[in-house]
Amino acid sequence: MLFTGAHADRLNSKWTISGALILLVLSNALLPLVASISVWLVVVARLLTGLSDALLQPSTSSLITRWFPPKERPFAIGLITGGRQIGTLLILPLAGFLCSRQDILGGWPVIFYLSALIGIGILFAWLLMSADKPSKHFCTSNRERSFVEEKIAEERLGKRTERRKIPWKRLATCRPLYIGVAALICHEYPLVIMLQLLPKYINDVLLLSNTANGFVSALPIAVLFLAKTFSSSISSFIQANKKGRFKIGRTALAKWFNGIASLGLGICVGIVPLLHTDQQRVNAIFVLCLANAFAGLHTPGVQIALLQIAPAYTGIITGIAFGCVAIFSIVNKILSNYIVQSGSLSEWTIVFWIAAVIALLPVFFFTLWGSAERQHWASTGSTIRRKNTKRKNNFGKVFPMEEINNCNKKDEATNNSEQNNNNNSVFYINKIEKEINNSDNLETKTTKEKLKEIKINEIEEENEELNINFDSESLTSVLRLQMLLENNFNENEEEEEDNNIETINIKH
Repeated sequence: MLFTGAHADRLNSKWTISGALILLVLSNALLPLVASISVWLVVVARLLTGLSDALLQPSTSSLITRWFPPKERPFAIGLITGGRQIGTLLILPLAGFLCSRQDILGGWPVIFYLSALIGIGILFAWLLMSADKPSKHFCTSNRERSFVEEKIAEERLGKRTERRKIPWKRLATCRPLYIGVAALICHEYPLVIMLQLLPKYINDVLLLSNTANGFVSALPIAVLFLAKTFSSSISSFIQANKKGRFKIGRTALAKWFNGIASLGLGICVGIVPLLHTDQQRVNAIFVLCLANAFAGLHTPGVQIALLQIAPAYTGIITGIAFGCVAIFSIVNKILSNYIVQSGSLSEWTIVFWIAAVIALLPVFFFTLWGSAERQHWASTGSTIRRKNTKRKNNFGKVFPMEEINNCNKKDEATNNSEQNNNNNSVFYINKIEKEINNSDNLETKTTKEKLKEIKINEIEEENEELNINFDSESLTSVLRLQMLLENNFNENEEEEEDNNIETINIKH
């Protein structure tokens, strides 16, 4: 997974995911056929399954960063990774039923053939409907594509075709990465027991039949899918509406979700082995479902945090994280099988309590040191450049439209006032000239002209005062915008000072 993750950000995700689906179809279709020939061929088939998963996970994460703006990624990762739970949810009841039907191709081989057929259908749908980015998809509108590309361009992900080095040194010294990977391991460790080893626990302790076992094992998985999708939607909503009560940073939001998830998961996993009698079966199943409900909150927690710290290198980070998870999952299965020799309650109690302690650890270290903020080195150094990069063309992108509209209204009022003043000046000049000509007290033409000049000067001075008032209001708005610009960009301070001086001179 480390190798595939290193190349996931450079390769077209459409084709890497297609390759993963092809490997998955082949491994499932061949396994029943080679099972009677050699056990090592079965191992090879399972290795193909693992390779397909190693391709799928980093490619999916990289695809999410190319398709979804940061505020929408929690919902996207919750919905897309929920496909695992949907697949497991469908196959577990069917597997329990098919295993009991030996008359249908021997029973268990049908499970793998059915998985291969489903994979073929998904592969064809993927090839027809998918695209590596919005600009290559036939269903996206120009408005949608422009919106997504503009938001993603701000993160400077760069093009996949660019030759770029992976910042291994930065990754090796990135504390949020270590904390996130450790929290993800602590999250996945109990899930291995509750999802993969749960049918064995139900059979050993709760003593249910194969068919009932399949349905009961599917219930926690359904709850996990619903919980991660719902919590991810809430996270995206909060990030998109950071106003009033919802005003919270992405790191704090990830810590809240992850803290609640780890605390609830650890407590529920620790309670499960205490509910072992026949009368407590329903309670045990309910607590297992509740544990998976808490586990779903990890998706907008640690998983989205890992996705956000370096969007340009999501593939390699996902490869590192889930590669470590895969190693500890193997250790988990080996340790659990070593402890559970006879399937007794005491053996399973040890397994569940170890998982509970591990699940509680992120409550402390991720809450203290975790982060979901993009790191300063996490960009490729390239971005989509606009034709005009002068500051005057960035007002609409940086500042709220309300501020700009207010300024435009004041400028428009100034222009209207000036036009009205000019019209008023002409009117008053004509009026004054008429009054002077009709006056009987003025005897000479020179006196009339002097009086006319004095009156005109008075009107012009009044107009100048009015223009200055309007100009001062416009100037205040401009200066306020310039202060905001300096706070947002902190660049070209000397050039900005010169521009301010020129603006003031022009106004006066």
